[in-house]
Parts: sequence; structure tokens; C-alpha cells
Amino acid sequence: MKKNTSTYEYYILKIDDGLDYQLLRRIDGNYYSASIPVIYTKKSNDNIFVHEVWRLILGLCSYNGKPVSCTISNYGDKGIKFSFGGFILPFFEYAIIKCMAWPLDNANGINNFVTSISMKDSIIKLLSHLSINIVEKGGN
Repeated sequence: MKKNTSTYEYYILKIDDGLDYQLLRRIDGNYYSASIPVIYTKKSNDNIFVHEVWRLILGLCSYNGKPVSCTISNYGDKGIKFSFGGFILPFFEYAIIKCMAWPLDNANGINNFVTSISMKDSIIKLLSHLSINIVEKGGN
């Protein structure tokens, strides 16, 4: 385990089928873990809690100096597309972004959106509060 966890101070471990997560911390070569309370079950259909563990994942990525990236690119003449490269957003942030952009459903990615270029600054501000790195492609 030490070989795989020697780079960062904190990790999140996904146990069993994803309902159980643990926070792992490395201090002076010793490892300590704590269970993250189970906030939903397989039988639950409460969308508010299903993605909340991603709030911890986004925070730890940022704390470890490897923030999640959002790529923003041109979409048509007056639009932008932004993609999270497979990272899932916490439910409330996802809901706010859906008020400013349209989700693109496709098999190649999770959380891809399109919107008017006029929404770009607002979206960047929201993402900065989540410590998400912005990568711009094209002439935005």
C-alpha cells in the first residue's frame, strides 16, 4: 500500500460496490482511516445525496494539488461547451449549472454542458468556488 499512497497526505478509498467510502490519511509513514458515513443506499432514489461524496473528492483533489479540470471550448458561433472529463459534480452545484446550461447526454462523457458565451463568466466563478481548474480551448 505504501508504494501507491506515498505521494499525498489524503486519499478516498471506495469500498465494496461504492456505498462505503473511507478517508485515508498518511502521517509520517503511518496510515489512518476513517469511514465516511453512508449517506445513501442502493434502494434510495434521493438524488440530493447520491453525489455528495464528490464534494469530498473535489476537495481532496484540490488539497493534494491536483484539482479537477473543466475544459471550456467553443460551441457553434455564440456558444461554449464545458466538460468535466468524467468527474461528477455534487448535486446542488449540478442543479445550479443546469440553470445556466443544457446538459449534453452522450456515452463519451459525464457532465458535459453547452450554453451561451454570455454565461461563461458566471460559470467560471461558480467553478472557482469548487476549486475546479479551468482549461480554455479555442478562441473564447
